[in-house]
Amino acid sequence: MRVATAWLLLLAAVVAAACFGKAEARRERAAAKETDEEDEELVKLLKETDFVKMLEMTAEKNDRKLEELHHRLENELARVNKHFEEMLDKIHESEQNIEKNLEKVELSVLGKVNKAKEKATASQGGWKLPFIILLAALGAVSAFFYRLYNKATKHSHFL
Repeated sequence: MRVATAWLLLLAAVVAAACFGKAEARRERAAAKETDEEDEELVKLLKETDFVKMLEMTAEKNDRKLEELHHRLENELARVNKHFEEMLDKIHESEQNIEKNLEKVELSVLGKVNKAKEKATASQGGWKLPFIILLAALGAVSAFFYRLYNKATKHSHFL
């Protein structure tokens, strides 16, 4: 901010020198690389003018506004950062809850699959005995009807 003030003072010096007829003296001093005393005189002269005072007041006012803006931005960034961290914590907590629920569901499904697998394995040989009984009954019925047919066809000749 001091650089901006220095530039404003330099600008004011040029304007003041032109207004008071001191432009030529300023050029000579600038060419001769003004000494500290001449700089002080020029600063005193510039500070006495209303234009320079107005520029200094404007610069100070702008500095205050910039500081205020800086503080507001810092507060806003801190608030946003805090909110962001809270949201990340909530997301992390939700993620942990989802993982726990997923593990519960996985264990439940695996338990059901294992029960179904055991049940299928246990009942795997249960179809053989009924099938053998069915084949025996079908064979017995077939043999019975075959004998009846042979008996019925033995006594009657179609020729």
